[in-house]
Amino acid sequence: MNEELASADLLGGYDGPEPFAAEHQAEYLALSKICNRFARSKLRGMNMESARPGLLKNLAENPNWAIQGFRGTGAYDDTAAFEQQDLFRFLAGDERGDSQILYTGTASPQVASRWKAFRQETRQSLAGNYEWESLVDGWLDEVGPKVGEGDVGLHVYNPCDLLQAIIHGWPDRMENLLPMVVGEAVPGQGLRHSVRGALCWNGRGMSFPDAVRLVYRDPLFLMSNMYAGTVWERDRELLDLLGLHYVLLEKVGPVWAEATMADEHRIWVHQDQGARVYSSDTDPRGYAQAYASIAADGEIVSIGQYLNRHSREVELVAKEYRAFVHTV
Repeated sequence: MNEELASADLLGGYDGPEPFAAEHQAEYLALSKICNRFARSKLRGMNMESARPGLLKNLAENPNWAIQGFRGTGAYDDTAAFEQQDLFRFLAGDERGDSQILYTGTASPQVASRWKAFRQETRQSLAGNYEWESLVDGWLDEVGPKVGEGDVGLHVYNPCDLLQAIIHGWPDRMENLLPMVVGEAVPGQGLRHSVRGALCWNGRGMSFPDAVRLVYRDPLFLMSNMYAGTVWERDRELLDLLGLHYVLLEKVGPVWAEATMADEHRIWVHQDQGARVYSSDTDPRGYAQAYASIAADGEIVSIGQYLNRHSREVELVAKEYRAFVHTV
C-alpha cells in the first residue's frame, strides 16, 4: 500500500467486528471501499454491507437468496483455488482451523495454493496434540503425491480436554465430545487410503481417580487451568498416566471397492524420532509389534471403550468435578 496516496481511514487500520479482516486490515478496508463504489455506480438499488461470518450463513439459509459464487482480490485472491464448499466454510468462519479444535476440509495436491493452505489449517486444528499433529503431517506427506488429481479430505475434532468431556458428557453424550480424526485420500484410480485417528489404551497406567487427583489436585485447580489456557498441558499429563496415546489406523484398498480382509492395514505411531508407519503387507513383524504396543491384552481399546470398562471410577470423578464446575 502506498501510504502517501492512502486515505486516513485506511492508514488508521481496521476496528470492527470481523475477526478475519484483522489479518489483512488495509486490504480489507480497500476492498470494501472498491466494492461499495462499484455497487453504487454500476448496480442501481444495490449496496454492500459488512459480511461478518454469521451473516453469510444467514444468507445461505434464506430461501429468498441463492449464492452464485465468490470473488476475492488482493490478500483474498488465493480463494480462487478453493472448492465452493470449502470456500463457503472459509468465509463463514467455521472450519479454517482457527479454533484449534474443529476442522473439516478437502484439497487436491495438484492445486498448490489450496494444498498449502489445507496443510496449514490442519496443523492449526491439531495444535497442542503433538502426536496427532506429527502423524497426520506424515500421512499427508505420503498420500499427497499418490492421489494425483484426486482429493484428500480430513475431519478433525481435537479438544485436548478429556476431563471436561467427562464432566459435560458422561455417560450419554461422550461420543460427540471425544477426539476424532477421519481422513480419505481418493485418487482417480488406484488405491484409496482411509485413516482413522484413535486414542488407545495400552492396558497399563494408574487408576482413573488417582491420575486425575495427581494432575488436577482439585476442581479449583482445573478452573485455574481453564482460565489460563493450559488445560491441554494437563490433559497430556493425564493421558500419559492413564496409558492413553493417540495413533492413526489406516486401510489401503482399491478405489470404489468394498473393504476386504485382503486390504493393507497400517498403524501410525509417534516415537522419539517422529512419525513411524508399520504395514501389515510390507512389514508384518513390525506391524504386529506396533499393534501389541498400542493394544490391551491383544485388543485395541478406544477411549470410549476404556471409559466404559472403568465406568464406576469415571462416575465418581464426574460427580466430584461436575458439582463444582456447574456452580461456578
